[in-house]
Amino acid sequence: MAALAAALLSSLVVAAPAASAAPQQSAVGDFGGCLASQREGDLLLMIDESGSLQVSDPEAARVSAANYLLEQLSSFGGSAGVALDVSVAGFSDDFTVHAPWTRLDGGSLPA
Repeated sequence: MAALAAALLSSLVVAAPAASAAPQQSAVGDFGGCLASQREGDLLLMIDESGSLQVSDPEAARVSAANYLLEQLSSFGGSAGVALDVSVAGFSDDFTVHAPWTRLDGGSLPA
């Protein structure tokens, strides 16, 4: 799970082209906008379990990042009245679902 959080958060920030006068956009902000507009959504957290991140993230900061992301999304969903379903899966030489699709809220967040 740690690999996923770091990979997810590091891949979520998308900067606008430098030549453009447009403000920076982030995938998280775009996703939040879609959730606010549609009032529901799905998020699949995929975690690299291959061991390839042992050098680049030896302290597994990606786990803290994934937990933080889910806490923020849970809080946003509760305050904005958004229904978000989340599933967690791992991948290496295969694909394993670790948590089936579950509605994200204060009760399900610890799991």
